[in-house]
Amino acid sequence: MRTEVRVVGALAVASWLIAVVALIDWLSGNPTAPTGIATFAATGSLFTWLAIYLHKSDKEQP
Repeated sequence: MRTEVRVVGALAVASWLIAVVALIDWLSGNPTAPTGIATFAATGSLFTWLAIYLHKSDKEQP
Protein backbone atom coordinates (compact mmCIF):
# COMPACT_ATOMS: atom_id res chain seq x y z
CA MET A 1 0.00 0.00 0.00
CA ARG A 2 1.34 3.39 -0.94
CA THR A 3 2.15 6.01 1.64
CA GLU A 4 -0.31 8.42 0.04
CA VAL A 5 -3.18 6.04 0.67
CA ARG A 6 -2.21 5.70 4.32
CA VAL A 7 -1.89 9.45 4.81
CA VAL A 8 -5.22 10.22 3.14
CA GLY A 9 -6.84 7.39 5.09
CA ALA A 10 -5.49 8.79 8.35
CA LEU A 11 -6.84 12.23 7.43
CA ALA A 12 -10.23 10.67 6.72
CA VAL A 13 -10.29 8.94 10.10
CA ALA A 14 -9.28 12.15 11.86
CA SER A 15 -12.00 14.12 10.07
CA TRP A 16 -14.67 11.56 10.98
CA LEU A 17 -13.54 11.54 14.63
CA ILE A 18 -13.74 15.33 14.79
CA ALA A 19 -17.24 15.15 13.27
CA VAL A 20 -18.26 12.66 15.99
CA VAL A 21 -16.85 14.93 18.70
CA ALA A 22 -18.75 17.87 17.19
CA LEU A 23 -21.93 15.76 17.19
CA ILE A 24 -21.45 14.96 20.86
CA ASP A 25 -20.83 18.65 21.53
CA TRP A 26 -24.05 19.54 19.70
CA LEU A 27 -26.01 16.97 21.70
CA SER A 28 -24.57 18.59 24.83
CA GLY A 29 -26.16 21.88 23.85
CA ASN A 30 -23.65 23.83 21.76
CA PRO A 31 -25.71 25.64 19.09
CA THR A 32 -22.73 26.28 16.77
CA ALA A 33 -21.61 22.65 16.55
CA PRO A 34 -23.63 21.76 13.39
CA THR A 35 -21.19 23.84 11.37
CA GLY A 36 -18.33 21.66 12.55
CA ILE A 37 -20.34 18.51 11.96
CA ALA A 38 -21.10 19.49 8.37
CA THR A 39 -17.57 20.66 7.64
CA PHE A 40 -15.75 17.65 8.99
CA ALA A 41 -18.28 15.12 7.69
CA ALA A 42 -17.85 16.56 4.19
CA THR A 43 -14.07 16.58 4.57
CA GLY A 44 -14.10 13.02 5.88
CA SER A 45 -16.24 11.93 2.95
CA LEU A 46 -13.86 13.47 0.44
CA PHE A 47 -10.78 11.98 2.09
CA THR A 48 -12.48 8.58 2.31
CA TRP A 49 -13.37 8.69 -1.39
CA LEU A 50 -9.83 9.77 -2.30
CA ALA A 51 -8.25 6.99 -0.24
CA ILE A 52 -10.50 4.36 -1.85
CA TYR A 53 -9.81 5.77 -5.31
CA LEU A 54 -6.03 5.74 -4.77
CA HIS A 55 -6.14 2.25 -3.32
CA LYS A 56 -8.17 0.87 -6.24
CA SER A 57 -5.99 2.59 -8.84
CA ASP A 58 -2.91 1.20 -7.14
CA LYS A 59 -4.29 -2.35 -7.41
CA GLU A 60 -5.19 -1.99 -11.10
CA GLN A 61 -1.66 -1.16 -12.20
CA PRO A 62 0.47 -4.17 -13.23
